[in-house]
Amino acid sequence: MWPILLLGLLVACLAGWAWSWRKQTERIRALERSNEEIQVEETLVFDFLHGLGAAFTETIRASDLHRLIVEGATRILDAHGGALYVVERGGMKLAPAFISKGCPPLVEVPAHILQQAATTPGALESYLRSHAIDVGEGIIGRAWQSGEPLFLATPSDSPELAKLR
Repeated sequence: MWPILLLGLLVACLAGWAWSWRKQTERIRALERSNEEIQVEETLVFDFLHGLGAAFTETIRASDLHRLIVEGATRILDAHGGALYVVERGGMKLAPAFISKGCPPLVEVPAHILQQAATTPGALESYLRSHAIDVGEGIIGRAWQSGEPLFLATPSDSPELAKLR
């Protein structure tokens, strides 16, 4: 009876050890993948900051710097597009400094502009590049007004973006 009991205990211990070993191996692989992802993100951020630093050492126009900032941010965030708005001299409006291709309209677009855009592809882009934003207008204006970032979890959080779907 004792040999069978000891053999059963040995088999149970070996099975427990094998299960524990397999779980630890899975955890190690998950940590290695996480470490690789963090290293990729660090590299993206470092490249972005290095590019900005190199731009500052040279004589660079503000428009080129704005483009570098937006392109770097979209690359880091793996976004489809991005925009950079700056405060106008009067301090009451935000003016578009750079809007990349693929960036959805971040403000309400009038119906007549949308109708023009159906026939003239550049109409919407021209409107967005020339339209200054008031405090509280659209996603950007709301973020500027609150002084806090906006987290858009659902389409209802942003009626401007919900129309684009």
